[in-house]
Amino acid sequence: MISYASEFVSLEEMKTYLQIKKIVEAMPGLHLGKDDDGKDIVLSCHILARAIARVFGLDFVDGHFLTAYEHSWVTLPSGKIIDVYPVAAVGGPIMYDRHFLSPAHRLYKKQLKRGRRVVKDAEETWFKEAVEKTTQEIFSLGKVSGRMSR
Repeated sequence: MISYASEFVSLEEMKTYLQIKKIVEAMPGLHLGKDDDGKDIVLSCHILARAIARVFGLDFVDGHFLTAYEHSWVTLPSGKIIDVYPVAAVGGPIMYDRHFLSPAHRLYKKQLKRGRRVVKDAEETWFKEAVEKTTQEIFSLGKVSGRMSR
């Protein structure tokens, strides 16, 4: 099936989305180490969005999903959203158009510059190390499978 929204997605955007989707689907359960309290670090949307952004040269966004859930995603240069770790969903990533008539326009809200940071742990050493481990795993999957364009 070809969705209605596909007509608004360029060939290059679709190629990038499909590469990201294949890599995320192929990712094994990662052991990312322990945080400062000795708890296992669980792969989160915040970690995965930063790693995917690094690998693909995209921007990541910290914000909220449905204004209630702290969330992170990546954006294409056109502004389309690739939600690499959709909230409360089985499966993903998902790509959304950010056109003002799109539901995604209201679902995803970028963090404002002022006020409390959405991702409180982003400056912690353990968080940065988890992003680095995830990034290396993505590069590894790309090289092994031939999916990466870089």
